[in-house]
Amino acid sequence: MFTARFERGNYAAGLPGHEDLKTLTEQTPPYLVRDVYGGPVLPETLGYVIGPHVPATGQGSVRAILAAAAVQKAAVRDNVAGVYYHPFLGTTPLRQLVDGLRHEGYRFTSPVPS
Repeated sequence: MFTARFERGNYAAGLPGHEDLKTLTEQTPPYLVRDVYGGPVLPETLGYVIGPHVPATGQGSVRAILAAAAVQKAAVRDNVAGVYYHPFLGTTPLRQLVDGLRHEGYRFTSPVPS
């Protein structure tokens, strides 16, 4: 059992067992939602760092995620932002990301109550 999770839901048109995979779309909720079983799904509003090679610019780069964070912060006060980071990418890009988000004014908290 998990207290909460990050997830990018993929959905296809059609009935269960008869989905049309050509219509597959990805859904990322902009705020905390609950799945059909009542489990909390945390927002991944800033995207994720692409790997195994982290690009210097473009989608999945630390720079692109920081730019998205700056835009989001300017648009919504007291918002919750989430980003997914693959542990196998090492700590260097993670340190850049954390430092950049702190510079943008973000605070880091546990996603679940202790």
